[in-house]
Amino acid sequence: MEIVYWVVGIASLPICWYFNIRFVYEYAENPFWGQGDWSQFIKMGFANPASSSQCADYTIGNVILLPLFTIIDGRRRGIRRPWLFLVSSFFTSFAFAWAFYLATVERQRRHQHTAVPVDSRT
Repeated sequence: MEIVYWVVGIASLPICWYFNIRFVYEYAENPFWGQGDWSQFIKMGFANPASSSQCADYTIGNVILLPLFTIIDGRRRGIRRPWLFLVSSFFTSFAFAWAFYLATVERQRRHQHTAVPVDSRT
């Protein structure tokens, strides 16, 4: 499962970045320097009911649920610096950050199951 999570997360990067880069080149004042306007980006996300639904869903998932879940669940699981999954979503994609967290949990589970128990009788 860890590999599946990584494949899905990594596959999300070029798809998401493609549309972000297109926005910068089509709507930014200076495409060479990539100075896109965030307010315009947000407004376009809410341009019609269909995109508004998707944008609101993504925003709630990325800004509220991802950090809430990864920080609380990550601490319970002993994951160091679980807040980094939220930070990674700002530079990659929500799908990548979520897949990154799931792959980390899966790796942790796999390592716990393969750990050799210490025999206390010896």
